[in-house]
Amino acid sequence: MMMSPDQLFARAATRLPALAWAGPILMLLPPFGFALADPSRALAAMFLMLGFAVWAIAGQARPGWLILLSTLGYALAMLLPSYFSLLSYLIGIAAFVMAGEGPLKQRVRR
Repeated sequence: MMMSPDQLFARAATRLPALAWAGPILMLLPPFGFALADPSRALAAMFLMLGFAVWAIAGQARPGWLILLSTLGYALAMLLPSYFSLLSYLIGIAAFVMAGEGPLKQRVRR
C-alpha cells in the first residue's frame, strides 16, 4: 500500500523527532542561497521564505506535501535557475494555502 507524503513525514518524525522542527528550518536554506547567489531573485526568495515561515507557525498542515513540492521545485530551479522566481512564487502561494488549511480545519471541526 502506498503511503502519502504526509504519512511518510509523520512516520519519519516519530522515528527522528528532530525532523519535526528541523524540517521547516532546512526548507528556508535553499531560497536564502538563491537570494545570495543572485540579488535580483531576493524578492521571490523572501516571499518563499515568508510562506514557509507562516506555514511553520500555523501548525504545518500537510507537511509531507509541501516538503515534496518544495523539493521538486528546488530540483527544477537548480536545473533551470532562470525560472527560480516563478517557482518561488508558486511554491510560496502553496505554502500560504497549506498554512491556512490548519486553522480552517480546526474551525470547521468545532
